[in-house]
Amino acid sequence: MNVNCEVYQSMPAKHYGEKRFIITLNADSSGDIQIRSCEVTSHMFRNRTSFAAGATLEQVFCPELAHALRFHFQKLRKVTEILSLPTFLLEIPGLTLSGMDIMATKLKEAGTNIIVRFKTFLGGINRAFSQSIGFDDPVRDPAADLAANVICDVALPLLDICSSAELGVINLTDELSDFSRSVCKRSNEIRFQTELLKRYVAQQARQAAKPDLSETLRHLRKADASARLPQVIGVS
Repeated sequence: MNVNCEVYQSMPAKHYGEKRFIITLNADSSGDIQIRSCEVTSHMFRNRTSFAAGATLEQVFCPELAHALRFHFQKLRKVTEILSLPTFLLEIPGLTLSGMDIMATKLKEAGTNIIVRFKTFLGGINRAFSQSIGFDDPVRDPAADLAANVICDVALPLLDICSSAELGVINLTDELSDFSRSVCKRSNEIRFQTELLKRYVAQQARQAAKPDLSETLRHLRKADASARLPQVIGVS
């Protein structure tokens, strides 16, 4: 899956807020449909995602969108034509798609090229895709990956050797020798990952030691407000 993103420097003001979703597909002579790419456009950017060969509607899109597309594709007559559905409306959790045009172009060699354009959408376009695509996954924490690598590559093998030695299954001297040679071969990689992890932990510790800026500002505002209150002088 490839992603291509272009940022537009300027667009007419009338286009502000207008976002479009475009799908490009191929249908072979037997009617099997494969997704080629999806494109999102707005006044600021054009983002296109290409899919691997053979990607189907059900593999790429959420069930509601896949069903809607397949239902309307049945209306195509395998000729060059345009199917306009201005009243089309699909509402799924977190996303609303409205206004759909389907442009089918009959290919000389066989099959049909299909372009689907939604006039606009509201919400997150990632909701249009199947969860298996991974667009909903949070960004992975690189620190967690580094920690996992160090644990898997060093700590766990060493613990396995110690456990086996305690049970008398292996010769500790021989196994440690093999383990040492394995670690030495990857010493630069392990050293680099360990150093990154150490830096991250140190940075987090420094960040935790810093006073909370929002809390500090709250105390400053409170002190400033108290200073502006009129002084009440008691009269005996």
